[in-house]
Amino acid sequence: MQNQNPEQPARDNIDKQLLACGWLTKQIILFSLVALSINSCIINRQRQVWLTELKDAHAADKDAVVRIYLDKRGEFYPDNIYIPYKAFFKFKNRKSTFKLKETTGNLKSYFTTSLTASNDLATAYHLPPNPVNTTQLFNQVQKLILTGTASKINYLLSAGKSKILIIMIHGFNDPNPTGDYQRMRDYIKNYKLINDAVYLEVYWDGLNANQGNPGISKIWAFAQLNSEYEANTIRSILNSTNPDTHFRIITHSLGASIGTGALFNTYSKSNDPTKHDYYTQMILVHAPQQQDIRIGMIAPAIPGVETFTNFNIRDGTNNISIDKNNISHVVIGYKEADNALIKGYFQKKQYLSKLFGATTLGCNAITKGEREIDRVSDEMKALGYTNPQSIINPVDFNSTGTNFKEEHGLYYYMRNEKALKLFLDYLFD
Repeated sequence: MQNQNPEQPARDNIDKQLLACGWLTKQIILFSLVALSINSCIINRQRQVWLTELKDAHAADKDAVVRIYLDKRGEFYPDNIYIPYKAFFKFKNRKSTFKLKETTGNLKSYFTTSLTASNDLATAYHLPPNPVNTTQLFNQVQKLILTGTASKINYLLSAGKSKILIIMIHGFNDPNPTGDYQRMRDYIKNYKLINDAVYLEVYWDGLNANQGNPGISKIWAFAQLNSEYEANTIRSILNSTNPDTHFRIITHSLGASIGTGALFNTYSKSNDPTKHDYYTQMILVHAPQQQDIRIGMIAPAIPGVETFTNFNIRDGTNNISIDKNNISHVVIGYKEADNALIKGYFQKKQYLSKLFGATTLGCNAITKGEREIDRVSDEMKALGYTNPQSIINPVDFNSTGTNFKEEHGLYYYMRNEKALKLFLDYLFD
């Protein structure tokens, strides 16, 4: 009889355990994939922002504040119409999910593909229904809303001495910035003692990660695209205001893409802008020509050099002469420790700010040994501005308390009152 290896039973037992572990590992992986798929479907249904209820909630507060609500294509939400959530996203059944695309989940699609919705729109704006061409009716209403918005702004401006219009634009993954807007209004009144300014609060579809990690929610690229359409709408509004209006634009995060795009052509920061309608719109609509324009960007989630390459292109594709520049200050509130901008959720920090849609400006990232804001100044100098520092005004928010130094939210930036005061000084003094 062959002698049995005394170690063999133990080895056989280990092999069986390894096989069992392998089976268990496969089951865990399979379960995780199913759970991830289910979770993805849930988030997929909710990550676009639906602004109907927020719009209704703001109806009571109209004191020198004009509010606009824009969908992903920069179209205005109409007044006096309740748009059901499910109808807007068109769920066919509980198992279906809304597919996040450039051409779906927008107001134009909702009003032009439903005759009932189109008739409601006509009734609300005292227009004859147009069952033959619902798109024409929708476009007509959009023009009426634009004209009405500009008229409201001009009326409020005419009542004050300052003639200042303050435009506030929130950023990515911020479906309800109402509190931040109110706090900023209070800061401006307390610091600068400006009580007769008119405020334009912009609420746009910056998408929503639904409390998940924005970095892996697959919405960042879509939010960037949305911002380009919103910029053209803001540009049209500014063009329609009184010629003597003083513009002060305050943005947070990806709102900087909207604010800059409203003032000059910024398509250079996109890989292939000609694939999208916003490119044609930006070329056809000239930038505002009022003579006193300043923009302040807090934590701008945009690239620096690529954004400012076409700073002098304000009309079509032609460069303005340096003496025609009407943007006197570009204030950049940056924080080098901002996790959302440096992509600090991962190990390699500064490097990742250049990927996935560059956010290098807000964290003042280092590229080729030079800080991004310095690179912007160099770019401005190359464009013909001999003293770019008079226009490009950086404000360091890095000293915001140790508990908040890595936070991206506007609330945390406003906690640094010393930096915020300097930021507002550039904008209003």
